[in-house]
Amino acid sequence: MCGRAFDKAVKKLQQANYPFVTKIASLSGVRSYKDGRVLSLREYYDNLCPFCYLIGILEWTDDALIYRTFPGDKSFLFLPYFANLRELHDFKKSCIYFGILNNTARYSNICVYPNTNDVENTPGEYSTLLCFYEKFIANATDDVIANNWAILQIPFGAVKNVKIDFINVKEGVLGTIREVYKNGQNFNYIYKELFNKIYFFSENKNTIDWEQTRDIQENLSKAFLLDDFRDFTNCLLPRKGGYVFFSSEVRQALEELIFIWRWRRMGIPKEKLDAIKSVGNIIAKISRNNASLLYKMDKVRAVEEFWSVLREIARKIPGMDEKDLKMIKPTALDELIQLVKDVVKKEKDGWKEVRDLLVVYSSMYYAIDKMPKGGGN
Repeated sequence: MCGRAFDKAVKKLQQANYPFVTKIASLSGVRSYKDGRVLSLREYYDNLCPFCYLIGILEWTDDALIYRTFPGDKSFLFLPYFANLRELHDFKKSCIYFGILNNTARYSNICVYPNTNDVENTPGEYSTLLCFYEKFIANATDDVIANNWAILQIPFGAVKNVKIDFINVKEGVLGTIREVYKNGQNFNYIYKELFNKIYFFSENKNTIDWEQTRDIQENLSKAFLLDDFRDFTNCLLPRKGGYVFFSSEVRQALEELIFIWRWRRMGIPKEKLDAIKSVGNIIAKISRNNASLLYKMDKVRAVEEFWSVLREIARKIPGMDEKDLKMIKPTALDELIQLVKDVVKKEKDGWKEVRDLLVVYSSMYYAIDKMPKGGGN
């Protein structure tokens, strides 16, 4: 692999020293030829020098490897990437020194508390990475932190076709994690105290759907780490046969995260969120028995469509129940319209952030209305 000359081979190329080699020819690339050139490594490649073999095997002795295993499905191996080897060394040294990882555990090695045996039970790839960031920022030095990762997906079974994802976490997202930890008023951990306490209630089963819940928690983590607010809002939409719900404490934490992560960067005061909340409440009340209006707002792709949906909301207000009318603020529509106009003056596509915030608050109030006695607690 390195191109050096050597006298005697000690081992063929196998997954133990290079994970991307598989156990069958069709997956390992033995047929990958073009113009007489080999495009990928052959199965059990013979010309592996002792030095490359040693490096490949020694990698598994690294105490700073982060992993998460789902029995019968797949394992994730998180490899930080630094252009500077000194920074990589310092980062891994911090992981070991501050007791964040427990490498004696079988399925996960992120400690619940530093230097303890209990480990986190995260639902997937991105929730594991977000959970790690929280532990690192809370317990280790903040001078050197990885924001580029290569993540290996290693499936279970005799034939392992290893895949790899490359993830870049923006500085702004890391800054949000730090801000929440150091200065959060309602919470200090985005995964542990927020995403991990958001659930999906199945109306058909009349109980929590844990499979859907873990999918939502994982997708929220992914959308946050990739700085994708659009996908983030979609995670909170009601779905066929159920809806996303959470406690009033979690709701306050979610509102704080939205302000720190999205709203503040737009340079708009926190008080302006009240208009969006109020209109979200109106949409939720109208959508209680039919969520089509909420879905229509989510699907808006142009500002003209946005205005059209707002007009439809205004037309439906007079037909609302008297009880609901007492719980809404119709003038919030005018306030929202003016807010959107101000936002668009600063940034042409700024209305999209308002749309996504409306979807979040509409979904939030929709869940509150669906839960017994308002579900505020």
